[in-house]
Amino acid sequence: MAGQAVRQRKAPVQDRAKATCARICTTTLKLLVTEGEAALNTNRIAREAGISIGTLYQYFPSKEAILTRLVHDYRRAMLEALRASDATLPDTLPEAMLALLSGFGTAYLAGPETAQHLDAVERHLPPDEAIAAMQREIAAIPVACLSEHMVRDPERVAADLMEIARALAIVAGQSGDCDTGTLSTRLDPVLRAYLDALTG
Repeated sequence: MAGQAVRQRKAPVQDRAKATCARICTTTLKLLVTEGEAALNTNRIAREAGISIGTLYQYFPSKEAILTRLVHDYRRAMLEALRASDATLPDTLPEAMLALLSGFGTAYLAGPETAQHLDAVERHLPPDEAIAAMQREIAAIPVACLSEHMVRDPERVAADLMEIARALAIVAGQSGDCDTGTLSTRLDPVLRAYLDALTG
């Protein structure tokens, strides 16, 4: 799927059009999770969504365009959660990073399988600047927090901690009995041990 970004043809304005686009996206996501990306094609998506292929093409030129929209919405939700956490950070480093990592991890709690599939899809979709910009900001928020607290090599530390948060959130989400508060409780000792090792 290399090449130029593939975007939605037009943004829906009327409620009926919005509902159609939402149905296309929901159907695509369901097929992606249950059958894998190889099972996706526009004819199958249209049939499962209960619309004509012509209607689908009014909004999306290809399955890649639908997947790009799904990844865009997924990253936007993740970024908004991080921004919300960043707006009210505690003063101490462990508590501040715990708030950020818990916010980041919430994107994986509600649908861990969905998140894993979208992570995988994103790696080989054509480049999309809007998604890339969100990814840069997602990465930059914890780096800025670590830098403010004078942590050495904040980019590496942030990447490590976000991967830890992602893994814990996926496992917790798969259990089906975890919310953001419980995730914070699970993250707390791991985060503190990691930070202690940096300064120990």
